[in-house]
Amino acid sequence: MNKIIFALILLAPSLSHSHIIALESNGNYVSFGSNGSPSGQTAGHMKMRVDSKKPLEIFDLVLNIDNVNYYLDKASGISYQHEIEPPGGFTTLNASGLFLSSLGDTAIQWGLHLEFPRGLFSYMEADFSVENFFSIELKDKAYMGTPFYYKVPEPSTLALLCLGFLGLSIRRRYSQKEKSRGRARLVDRFKYSRSRLG
Repeated sequence: MNKIIFALILLAPSLSHSHIIALESNGNYVSFGSNGSPSGQTAGHMKMRVDSKKPLEIFDLVLNIDNVNYYLDKASGISYQHEIEPPGGFTTLNASGLFLSSLGDTAIQWGLHLEFPRGLFSYMEADFSVENFFSIELKDKAYMGTPFYYKVPEPSTLALLCLGFLGLSIRRRYSQKEKSRGRARLVDRFKYSRSRLG
């Protein structure tokens, strides 16, 4: 049991140093044909991950639309054109880059625009943005959406919580065993003292 507690103590710091913030969004994307006219709507799901040490950069980005997954092409990098306004003004974070698709397509352009009220200007706070635009351009069509984000716990955070609950349950069982042993000792002492008096 001491080994289990020791392992939990060793694992906890490594998990607690995870600084990745995950944000997800669901929403409808308007599709545009090659002639530029809107041709319909489709649901999309996006997951954006941000490193808290670099809040003005995107760590990872995944989009699912029309049952196709699009993954961030990290080798090509991301371009940023942020506009940090003076106090009282709005701040905009602009990013663009390339996607790879689950169908094998490459060099798919995407763009993200987030606008924040006073005092906020970080991808970590995307769930507080007041205006969002996301676009993706394929060979034969383009999509434009206005996704609004919500934070979700990362797997490492969930693992840390599970370890914490496991540690608490082990400690509780250990303390209950100690209490029962203590009671047994008291009963034995009582019986021993009575036998000596008798």
